[in-house]
Amino acid sequence: MKIIAECCANHNGDPRLMKQMIETAAKAGADVVKFQSFKADKLVDKTNYKYYKARELSYRNHQDIIKWCAQNEVEFLTTVFDMDTVYELSQLGIKQVKIGSADCNSWGLIERCLKYFDHLYISTGMHTTEERIELAKRLVEWGAENVTLMHCVSLYPCPLDKLNMINLAFLKWPNIGFSDHSQGTEAAKHAISLGVQSVEKHFTLDPGMEGKDQQFAMTPFELKEICDWRDTVRNMMCGEEQYPDWGAREYIGKWGNNR
Repeated sequence: MKIIAECCANHNGDPRLMKQMIETAAKAGADVVKFQSFKADKLVDKTNYKYYKARELSYRNHQDIIKWCAQNEVEFLTTVFDMDTVYELSQLGIKQVKIGSADCNSWGLIERCLKYFDHLYISTGMHTTEERIELAKRLVEWGAENVTLMHCVSLYPCPLDKLNMINLAFLKWPNIGFSDHSQGTEAAKHAISLGVQSVEKHFTLDPGMEGKDQQFAMTPFELKEICDWRDTVRNMMCGEEQYPDWGAREYIGKWGNNR
C-alpha cells in the first residue's frame, strides 16, 4: 500500500517549495511524491496559459526533483500529458509515470508509456463504465499487467456523497488505487481499509497559498494522519501463520468436552 502525495502545481513554480514539499511529505510518511509534467504550449485552450506557464517544470526542475526524492527515500512519480514528453521523461531514467483521467482512453499515449516505463498509473475519473471496460480489455490484449487503475471522481473538490467508491470493487483489476479529490481524510482512510494498492491525494504546504488546488489539498498534518492510518491497518492485517493466536486456545474445553 502506497501513499502518493500529489504536489500538482501547488509548488507555484518555486524550486524551494518543490524541495520543501518533498521533504515534508517524506517526513509525514508518504511513499511517493508526484508532480505534473505539463507544457503550457500544448494547451488547446490558452485561457489559463500564464497560470500553467509559471508552474511548468523545466528539464532541470525534473532532475532536481528526482534527486531530492532519492535523498528523502521516496519514489518520484509524475503525470504525462502529451506524446513528446513521454520520451523526454524516459531519458531521465524514471521507471513509472501516471496518465490522468482525461487520457484514460488515449490509446496512443498509453501504448507509448507502456513501451518506455515499467509501471503506469491510470486514473479513470472522467470516463464512463463502457470506456473503463474498453481500457481494461485493451490492457489485457497488450499484456499490460504493470498498470494500476485509479478510481476517482474528477470534481475539485469532490463531495463525499459523489465519491462513488463502489467502483473500487467494480474495476476488477489486479492493481487498484484511489485518487482522492475530496476534502478531509475520511475517504482516503476508507480506501486504505478496503485494501487498495495506492491512495493519491493532492498535497499542499499551506492551503492559503496562491493556486487553484491549494484549498482542497491535504495539509502535512492530514498526510501524516493518512500515513498513520495506513500503518495501523497494515499492522492489523496479520498473516495466516499468526492465526489463531495460541494464547487464546486455553479456552478450548473450558466448559468440558462438547465434542
